[in-house]
Amino acid sequence: FKSQFANPIESAGDEKSAELLRKLVYPFILRRTKEQVALELPPRTERVVYTDMDSAQKKFYNQTRERYRAELLDLIETEGMNNVRFKVLEGLLRLRQIAIHQIPFFLISLKAGGVGLNLTAADYVIHLDPWWNPAVEMQASDRAHRIGQTKPVFVYKIIARDTVEEKILQLQEKKRALIKNIIATEASFFKSLTQEDVKGLFE
Repeated sequence: FKSQFANPIESAGDEKSAELLRKLVYPFILRRTKEQVALELPPRTERVVYTDMDSAQKKFYNQTRERYRAELLDLIETEGMNNVRFKVLEGLLRLRQIAIHQIPFFLISLKAGGVGLNLTAADYVIHLDPWWNPAVEMQASDRAHRIGQTKPVFVYKIIARDTVEEKILQLQEKKRALIKNIIATEASFFKSLTQEDVKGLFE
């Protein structure tokens, strides 16, 4: 599977392999898109809003990034990528905590917002913490943009410039085509991180 599908699709963007995999899994997946079943929905607008960290926050962010970058790249070289994934996750978590720190309001968590809620009275959705798998964010946004909504929905992403948050956004775009072609889980999305992806996130 890795040689015939995973590597060609993720590394080379091989459309033929993606199409073949779609045909193979199609009989086992029951999936209808919102566009197919809810034609009457009002439009949804998405916008990314960039913010700048203050000087103290930026200094602390850069110090933390450099510390984890040096430690992780050394560990990857000596122990291999598969043995340091939890350390990578720890470093990214610390950077993301710093990146969203002087935000002065409380919002529901992405996971809680992603399931079991109908929020059709709301028409603004604000994301402060980009998730690895953009499908998870889409599900959270869809709590407001669903059957019963009568107003246009506006989705905002608040991203601190020059942080791992911005790099996660870029990584999402890189992986978005894969998610459209094949249903991906959050676990498989994180496991798909390569050594080059980790270097990019900590630069």
